Amino acid sequence: MNREDHLSEVNGWREGTCIECRHPFPQRGGYEQRCPLCYKVEKGYKVLWGDQAFLWAQTEILELRMKLEEAKASAPVQKAETGLKGNLLRRVISLCHPDKHGNSERATEVTQELLTLRGAEQPKRRKR
Repeated sequence: MNREDHLSEVNGWREGTCIECRHPFPQRGGYEQRCPLCYKVEKGYKVLWGDQAFLWAQTEILELRMKLEEAKASAPVQKAETGLKGNLLRRVISLCHPDKHGNSERATEVTQELLTLRGAEQPKRRKR
């Protein structure tokens, strides 16, 4: 069995949270409640190098997630730049509008994205 065979085997797995250590672990089905390391410790099985490597990977995942959240929280919000100047963006929105395309899903999605861009480019107007 090569690496790709193993990869295709784990593709359907989802992430679980261990009830013992509260760390993420790969869950093959809905029945696993403990990560493999906590399961082995609970049963009194010998902890092997692979189990220690699993613990290292769990720790790395948690640290990277924490760094990502910190980066998201401290990242400055940047305005989108479309390069569409003046009334051109307004005209593009008008051409793509779902009303002109039988309320198609694609037209709705594109129009929503364009409206988001327009909102990021234009300063908010004060209500009078």
